Amino acid sequence: MVATWRSSGLSMSEFSRRHALDPKRLARWVAKAVPATTRPAFVEVTVSDREEKPSEPIEVLCPTGHVIRIPEFAARTTLALVLEVLARTAC
Repeated sequence: MVATWRSSGLSMSEFSRRHALDPKRLARWVAKAVPATTRPAFVEVTVSDREEKPSEPIEVLCPTGHVIRIPEFAARTTLALVLEVLARTAC
């Protein structure tokens, strides 16, 4: 199922909805499919000054299996705050 999701090009939430899956379950499968040694502890993200808005929520998949969804209409300051907190924690 993980390979099917990856090749679909869909977000986890959209794929889960279309396949009647619990998004948390899919996130756990994805987390388990990636060996811990290859998972990045933190990936640097740069917040752009551009006003471009994503068409779907931003999803952050934590190594713990938790999924953080940031709505597409979130303010830039909200995204910056979420990234700051993620940098200090292990999700």
